[in-house]
Amino acid sequence: MATFSRISADDRHSDVEVLDHKQSTTRSFPTWSTGYGTSKTSSLFDWAAGRNAPLHPPRVSDILAFMKECAERQE
Repeated sequence: MATFSRISADDRHSDVEVLDHKQSTTRSFPTWSTGYGTSKTSSLFDWAAGRNAPLHPPRVSDILAFMKECAERQE
């Protein structure tokens, strides 16, 4: 949880929330870096609307599916 602690303490982030907690020996999104979106990424809201996925409240499974799709597009 060292990474989460660093992100939570960073003033550039607010309302940080854990969506999934599990131990892993590899990164879930190895090609990702932080930064701005590109034409290969999409809005979570657009993604959810296209799949009738509720965002209020959001489901962890939907957010993780969105993130995985974005990561696959960046590879």
